[in-house]
Amino acid sequence: MGQALTNVLKNAVEAVDQRFGAPIVGKRGEGQITVRLVHNDAEIAVYVIDNGVGLPQAERDRLTEPYVTTRAKEQDLALPLSKRFLRTMPVA
Repeated sequence: MGQALTNVLKNAVEAVDQRFGAPIVGKRGEGQITVRLVHNDAEIAVYVIDNGVGLPQAERDRLTEPYVTTRAKEQDLALPLSKRFLRTMPVA
């Protein structure tokens, strides 16, 4: 669970960085990342919302497939692995 959440947060940070540039320590920038936890007796949902560059409309539904990426040099497995892992997590 920790690695999956780390992957999703890393993607959010990179999206914000692409849109607004790297943050300056001690200075509040325009980029925002919000993490929200919602739970009940049967489910836990973690929402990661950012105002970064966003996902392209074309083939958006394929971005969680292995080796599908919008990055020029990377073949990222972070989203596919995170999606698979998070959807199979039992709630104890």
